[in-house]
Amino acid sequence: MLRGNRTTQVSQFAYGLAAALGDRAHSAEQWSQVKLGSLDKTPNLEFAVLTDASMHRIGGFVEDQQRWAAYQHELGTGEEALSRRTGQVQELPCGGRISYVVTVPVFQSGIRGQPGPIAGYLHVASGSEAMDAQLRFLQASVLLTCMGVVLLAVPIAGFIARHITVPIQSLAGAAHALA
Repeated sequence: MLRGNRTTQVSQFAYGLAAALGDRAHSAEQWSQVKLGSLDKTPNLEFAVLTDASMHRIGGFVEDQQRWAAYQHELGTGEEALSRRTGQVQELPCGGRISYVVTVPVFQSGIRGQPGPIAGYLHVASGSEAMDAQLRFLQASVLLTCMGVVLLAVPIAGFIARHITVPIQSLAGAAHALA
């Protein structure tokens, strides 16, 4: 459930950012001036890189160079490689951690807000550290709750068992004496 939530978040973030970038870039000059450096405050964002169809970097933010290089290597080059991966959130294992990566097209704004031609591609990766921390917290919470329930249930069960067995033993003793 957490993994599905994380992939949805990455996808929505990438498509929202791609739409915002497409609205800002109406010409090649504006497009080359796109700055994504302000994304460094986004939690768990490892990279958000804008490329052309040939995977030549136009601009972007890269927090983790190793992860960006691993994604470039895995993705390959050319429009065919991009079209296979476009819109699909994928897991990218690298350095013992897993990132969720998506590549989305960035369309230039056309006439009256309609999408124009593809201006480039946005590649976004988000780390799974927060999700892993949430999962560890949930596991610890469940474990501690179960241990607490057991620690409370054992004395209560013993108390109830004594209250049931003592009268039965008294009744059995009386029946034996009567016999």
